[in-house]
Amino acid sequence: MPEPLGEFDRIRALIAGLPQGEGVVVGPGDDAAVLRMRDAHDLVVTTDTFVEGRHFRRELLSPAEAGVRFAAANRSDLAAMAALPRWATLALVLPPSWSAAAAAAFEHACAHALAADGAAIVGGNLSAGDTFSATLTLMGEVRRDAAWTRAGARAGDVLAVTGVPGSAAAFVAIALWGSPPSRERVPAAITERFVSPSSRVA
Repeated sequence: MPEPLGEFDRIRALIAGLPQGEGVVVGPGDDAAVLRMRDAHDLVVTTDTFVEGRHFRRELLSPAEAGVRFAAANRSDLAAMAALPRWATLALVLPPSWSAAAAAAFEHACAHALAADGAAIVGGNLSAGDTFSATLTLMGEVRRDAAWTRAGARAGDVLAVTGVPGSAAAFVAIALWGSPPSRERVPAAITERFVSPSSRVA
């Protein structure tokens, strides 16, 4: 039986093959990342945490699907402020129930979803714990002084909503309607929007 991987071996396995990003002087694997912003841009930063059992359930989402969905929340925050994603750090807390393969599937799916909008994972942390959680900090750039904020809204503005609001709530409600929980009874269109939410960055 093979020896269990040590912490640094697990980190190397997690970051192997991650997409590379523009402006990354020093990437994952060192004590910290070194990033180079473009001229005349402001840095925009957002953070989200995903906890198993609260934000997703393993019987409804595979680790890879959870990784894709996790990336969507942060990308949405940057899109709302007119910022383009550039870099991310990902911190994982892994319980014994999560194998190295499951953790890698989560991180790689998250990384490739971020890469579709031009962002790269440049560092993070790995820890053991009783419950799986992931914390993603996503950094982006916006032209100097051009970020959209909530304070900018004025009476008379036109408000637009993209996508289909309520899809996530519908997926969860239908999947949990019965015992055991199952996504098999959820209409395919709702499942698709929940599992692979469209990026709003473009």
